[in-house]
Order: sequence, then structure tokens, then C-alpha cells
Amino acid sequence: MGAEEYSDAMSGLINEYRNVWNEPDLPFYYVQLARYAAKDESEIREGQRIALQKLRSSKNVGMFSLLDIIGTFEQGTGCARTDIHPWQKDVVACRFLDIVGHDIYGDTECPTTGPRYESMTVEGDKIVLTFKHTGSLRVMSSEQYADSVCSKKIDSSMTDTNALHEFYVSDKENRYYPAEAEIVDDKVVVYSDGVEEPQGVLYAWGAYPEMPNLTDDTGLPAFTFNTMNGSEFQ
Repeated sequence: MGAEEYSDAMSGLINEYRNVWNEPDLPFYYVQLARYAAKDESEIREGQRIALQKLRSSKNVGMFSLLDIIGTFEQGTGCARTDIHPWQKDVVACRFLDIVGHDIYGDTECPTTGPRYESMTVEGDKIVLTFKHTGSLRVMSSEQYADSVCSKKIDSSMTDTNALHEFYVSDKENRYYPAEAEIVDDKVVVYSDGVEEPQGVLYAWGAYPEMPNLTDDTGLPAFTFNTMNGSEFQ
């Protein structure tokens, strides 16, 4: 399924459950799929995100990300690279408890989700992205998202883990290029030396984004997104 088709199916499922139970605001929460090196689920993740735009009611519904889940640090059973059902189920359970605790039980101290793409503007050869977020946008520590394979790559290439990664920008021919990204005034500015007239941005696309490190004061990962599909906060 492509993102549009999946978003129709996901929103239709939620709307129909609520219709059958005659509960327009029946609580429904789910997770954006974790990374999995053996299969690229980018379009499904995007479909999960934009499904939130298509619901009859946005009350008591939400999604959070597992983009930082690594399974186990060593490359054995449970590693997210090779296991579609990675370990760290306690992390998943706690995030469900937090988002439900916040929305349903009114515990405002519970974190819900990390940054969620909101809008973009083109400013010359740069794209400026705004997000719905908690507190300030931040760069996530590599200890949270890097398994042993990623850690070795970081060490061998001397990659700057204090910079944002996994951003791509497109040109007028819809070709995407790796991009530089930086947080400026609680927005993310994205650009590439090879793209003079940028059109759109991908974030954390592909089967297993190595360094998806955009977060905010919650410490939770940002959703993956494609700006061509708009925002759930319109």
C-alpha cells in the first residue's frame, strides 16, 4: 500500500469502530512502525501519520513513534534491524500508558509524542519546517537510537552526533538529496548545496534510518514524514 491508500484504510477502520460502538470519540491509539532493515515501511509510516487528518473526530486519538527502538544493543535476537518484533516491549507499554494517561485521565505531566511536522515554507534555497512540539526542539542523544552497528559507523566516520540527521530535500524534478538541517528559533532549516530551488523534505525515510535524532523536551522521537503529504495539524 502507498501512504494515501493506507491512510484511507486506517482512518476508515477507526471511524467504523466508533460508528459500530456509537461512540464518536472512542479512544484509539497506535504507534508509528519501528525501523526494520529487511523491509521499507516508509509509505506505511506516512499513511499512519496522515490518517490522523482524515478522522471525523480528533478527540481521544493519537500516535507515537518507535523510531528510536533498537531492540537489544548486541546484534542478537530482538534486534530491530533483523526482527520485525524487537524487544523493549516495556518502552512501548510505557509510551502507551503516558499518551493514554495524558489524554484520557488528564495527567498533564505525561509525555505524549515527540515533534510532529506542521508546515513548511521555502525561503530562497532553504526550506523552513515548523512542528507541533513540547518545550524546545532538540537533538536526541545517540545513546537512545544507535545500536552497535550504528555506533561503529559513527565512530569510523567521525559523524557529528550533535547535528540533525536523516533529512532529505527535493529539487524541481522531484529528486531527493541528503540535506543539512539545523534548529533555528524552534524551527528546522533544511538545505542542500546541490539544490537551488527546493520543493519538499523527507525525514527519516527508508527501511532503517540510522540516525533519526530530532526530538523535543519529551525526549521522544519525531514522526517520520514527507512534506508532500501535508500535516495532521491544519
